Amino acid sequence: MTKVKVTREVAEEIRKARIHFTRDAGIIMNLRKHYALTRLSEIFNNREREGGMRVDVLMQALVLGYEAEKTPKEKVREYYDRTQRKTIYHPDEYDRGYENGTAEGVEQTLNLLGIEIEGVNA
Repeated sequence: MTKVKVTREVAEEIRKARIHFTRDAGIIMNLRKHYALTRLSEIFNNREREGGMRVDVLMQALVLGYEAEKTPKEKVREYYDRTQRKTIYHPDEYDRGYENGTAEGVEQTLNLLGIEIEGVNA
């Protein structure tokens, strides 16, 4: 079974909740009552109203495990890093030029948009 993808915010709140409750059932049973779960409860209540994350998704995350979704900046950094690694290993000059051009395009786009990403253009 695959892990449930949750936002970084939800992953952090689950981590905090597990400090107060030794069993996942305690988290679910006290979701709307316990002070330590206030933020987690807000996240799920707001998302549920907006058609997003529901409590059953939280239960799946607790049982199956979860992983935090990557932020857009993390996704760009990973893409950029893959491009840089390919540049090193491609013996063909054309491939190296293509990969360098791709990396330069990423950097230029971020600069034009005014976005700085550590390890890419900052």
